[in-house]
Amino acid sequence: MGGTPEPAGGTDATSALPASDASADEAAAAAASGDALVGQVLEGRYRITALIGAGGMGSVYRGEHLGIGKSVAVKVLHPRLGGSAEAGARFQREAFVGGRIGHPNCVAVSDFGVAADGAFYLVMELLQGESLGELIEREGRLPWRRALHVVRHVLRGLGHAHDHGVVHRDMKPDNIFLAHTEDDPDFAKILDFGIAKLVGEGGATITQAGITVGTPAYLSPEQAFGSELDGRSDLYSLSVVLYELLTGRTPFGDRDLLAMLTAHAVADVPPMAEVAPDAGVPAPVEALVRDGLAKTPAERIGSAAEYVTRIDELLGRVPTASGVWAAPPYT
Repeated sequence: MGGTPEPAGGTDATSALPASDASADEAAAAAASGDALVGQVLEGRYRITALIGAGGMGSVYRGEHLGIGKSVAVKVLHPRLGGSAEAGARFQREAFVGGRIGHPNCVAVSDFGVAADGAFYLVMELLQGESLGELIEREGRLPWRRALHVVRHVLRGLGHAHDHGVVHRDMKPDNIFLAHTEDDPDFAKILDFGIAKLVGEGGATITQAGITVGTPAYLSPEQAFGSELDGRSDLYSLSVVLYELLTGRTPFGDRDLLAMLTAHAVADVPPMAEVAPDAGVPAPVEALVRDGLAKTPAERIGSAAEYVTRIDELLGRVPTASGVWAAPPYT
């Protein structure tokens, strides 16, 4: 998908102009795309210009903020989910949490609303690049330096979220976007805070206690069995992602659902030399991943900041005269 961002707080009622009110060019674009939203204007401010992609919860469009001429991404909840209280709550959660965090390594959210037909939509920054999942599908495993570089970006965003009392709960390659910037082709941004947990929010959640949420191959042991979570659960899930980046597969991904959840809780992590003998992952790098995959939170790497420090040591990052940390190329 060409760029996938997220949402901010506030619920403005929105009106969608019919396609007939758009220009001839816009009407032609709508007809060519086969998507009824292309060519429409939401709330008199956001013109939908193209479909970027679609997922389980909704579709993402390229749009234009008419007031300032800025390109944006607009995520619209699928109409078939519009009547679902859980889907609507998740969409609003994505908007609220995404707007609350505000960090370069989390996709920026600028608006949230309800279209004339009742569909929820979010307005987010428009990104150029691809998801980490798409990169893995195309290239398989990555050189260890590059893998650590990507994960370091994600940890910076996660650390900021955790500092603001937010646990993501669904860290996986498809929720990490690699934005191609001038300075860094692998500038990672976290997507989709739709099932995030706000620490201390009590009963105001979109899932019931004891219900497992997330993606099974990446669940922490405590998440797999519906236990209480904190930021260390996200660190486990991200360590699964790092294991996959280094070996080309997740540690327990070749099992059925129950066996996979049980493995997260009790099974030993397969040695990387057995899974990918020609990957050449240095022992200290594998040790880092294993510390992130410890079965209990108390034994795990304790914080995103600690994780970043250990990655910096492995990458040989050194402070420059300006105080900015630099690292050798990840080849």
